Amino acid sequence: MMKKNYFIITFFALIIVISGYFLLSNPGASSYLSEGELLYKTGKFEEALEPLKKASDLNSKSFKAFYLLGKTNESLQDLDKALKYLKKASELKPNNAEVHYNIAIIYQAKGKLGEAIKELEKAVKLKSNFIGAKLILAKAYDDDNQTKKAIVQYEELIQSNLENIDNKSIRLDLAKLYKENNQKKKAKEQIDKVLKTDPNNLEAKKLKEVI
Repeated sequence: MMKKNYFIITFFALIIVISGYFLLSNPGASSYLSEGELLYKTGKFEEALEPLKKASDLNSKSFKAFYLLGKTNESLQDLDKALKYLKKASELKPNNAEVHYNIAIIYQAKGKLGEAIKELEKAVKLKSNFIGAKLILAKAYDDDNQTKKAIVQYEELIQSNLENIDNKSIRLDLAKLYKENNQKKKAKEQIDKVLKTDPNNLEAKKLKEVI
């Protein structure tokens, strides 16, 4: 009886040892994700792909794995794969403004302005103080000849009065749009505000001459 128990204990101990070996030699999704994230952050994009892909294969619900796969492929200029993975990340977290912003950047790079605008609109709706998205959205509206919408975005950016945005550049872009929209008085107001803080601004001076 004791001999039989000995063999049973030995058998289960062996299973535990073997299981432990495989756990160590085959790290889980979180280990691959940590490895891939570190490689991505240190600029080793090619090397980051394999562990990130393993992480996404092991955990198909990992937003971070798919997001980083998207960003890594974007860094490698593989825009199609970047878009594929970022869209998957967006499916997992549809209310994440950052991922919509990044998808928009890819669409812009691919020349799909309409799709980029849709994603940027989602980003600013989800995060009203998303300055980077608002600025790119304003420019996208302008490029798409949606002048009135571009004006609204620029006006909101100026009203936010944040120190980390180039108010002079925004005011001049807004002045040009006012001019195109036959709002000369408003255009001059923006130009004068630029010249008040920067009297030697050549762009502002030239713009004022033609209004």
